[in-house]
Amino acid sequence: ILARHSVPTVDRYSAAGLGHAYLDIHWLFQVFLALAHGAAGWVGVQLLTVGIWGSALAFCYRATARWCAPPLAAMLLFLAAMASVERFLPRPEIVTFLMMAVFYERLQAGKASSLRHVTLLGVLQVIWTNTHGLFVLGPFMAGCTLLVAAVERIRGRAADIAGPARLLAVLLGCTVLTPHLWR
Repeated sequence: ILARHSVPTVDRYSAAGLGHAYLDIHWLFQVFLALAHGAAGWVGVQLLTVGIWGSALAFCYRATARWCAPPLAAMLLFLAAMASVERFLPRPEIVTFLMMAVFYERLQAGKASSLRHVTLLGVLQVIWTNTHGLFVLGPFMAGCTLLVAAVERIRGRAADIAGPARLLAVLLGCTVLTPHLWR
């Protein structure tokens, strides 16, 4: 990808699909790994992995600490880390863990309506879309936020529906910002 400045479109990697059309949905993660490896070898790859996981766990802690005392939040974070230990590998799915933590923390904090926050989540959605196949969780989480706001509005409570609706629309639009577009 880095040498040719293009994402592969033909499968050259498997015997069963050799020569067939190939949609590389993890291409951006591969670029990140190649850049980390080029900069510092395998240490760079591990530093990237540790950085992604450290960020994910930090966002988990922030979200948890809003609802309980810091010592309990730290204990819950430890349990989450131990439950995730088998996933501490340089694989595209770690981007999904990070993005789920960021999106959840931002949505929980109510930071999804301003232009700045919608733009940030939109940029993160583009990165997520080009690094791992579970990128659909971003719009799903925004849709859940919109659903909660709609239910609150039906119950007669003041709830912002426009903000979550705008965020959902932006995130859905960002999911096609790939080299493959609609494919």
